[in-house]
Amino acid sequence: MNSNTAQRAEPGDLDREPCRTREPIRRHRRTCCYEQHHRFEFRCIESRASLDPALHLTLTLTLTFTFTFTIHLALYLDQARDHRPGRPRCVGLGSDFFYANVLNGAPGALDTDDLSEALETTVVEADDEPGLETATSAAALDEAAADSEHFDGLWTPIAASEFGYSVDEVLGGVNVTAVGRSSEIDGSLTIEGTTALIDATVEVENIVSDDSRRDGQFQGRIMDVANFPTANFQRTEPVDFGAIPADGEQVTATAVGELTLKGVTQAVTVDVTAQATDTSIGVLGNIPITFTDYGIDNPSNPGVGLEDGGIVEFVLVFERG
Repeated sequence: MNSNTAQRAEPGDLDREPCRTREPIRRHRRTCCYEQHHRFEFRCIESRASLDPALHLTLTLTLTFTFTFTIHLALYLDQARDHRPGRPRCVGLGSDFFYANVLNGAPGALDTDDLSEALETTVVEADDEPGLETATSAAALDEAAADSEHFDGLWTPIAASEFGYSVDEVLGGVNVTAVGRSSEIDGSLTIEGTTALIDATVEVENIVSDDSRRDGQFQGRIMDVANFPTANFQRTEPVDFGAIPADGEQVTATAVGELTLKGVTQAVTVDVTAQATDTSIGVLGNIPITFTDYGIDNPSNPGVGLEDGGIVEFVLVFERG
């Protein structure tokens, strides 16, 4: 009886025994994990210590650039410069910075180099298709090159011409230049001796930049092309260049005329540069404007800041009408 009683286990013994058995196992596992963790940490420290500093810097810069580029690309594709209500402005700022520094491919303001290049294009096109009539005309012009009268008459603009705007923007804190242009220009150049009468008209909806969002704003709320479809420059006095430029040379003069934008006409005075070849004449001009003078509200928006004005610019290339 006593022996049976001694051998019989108490109910609580069955529950306590497994706990005493598992405890060393748990302690063993914690000890192993602790040791493994410190061995791993030691190996990491040893690896960092043995890494060449130059290589470490290179890897760091590469990873930083890759991360930044990826984020900016995602931001640009998501929003670019179009700040929509309810969107965090920081999203637009990141994409603006990326656009301004990486994707912005706008050309610079028109200058005398653009004038020369436009005329060179017309010379190349003429050389590609000489023809008997063209050769005869060129020969006749060469014979009369010393006489300015061979330029007298009516000239009309061709596709090598450009008419548009140049405006400085602050895009995401970065200064950029927005440029929009059209080569579809109507007008005329009438020459008599060394004086000229210049007129040019452009369909505003044909003036485009490197960004369709900007073009939408320009043609819509800024210029309202539905109600004011054209922009125009018209001289009010003959422009006296003083001399007909020799082939490849440039002469300057002051043109007095009127500029019409968004249905508002203002008197302007602009310095112009002229250059001629045997078959074409080019005229370059840049007209500074103030937006409010033409009933144009400052085009700035939450994502793009502009000054109070810009430049209307043109390179007009004429051939005989």
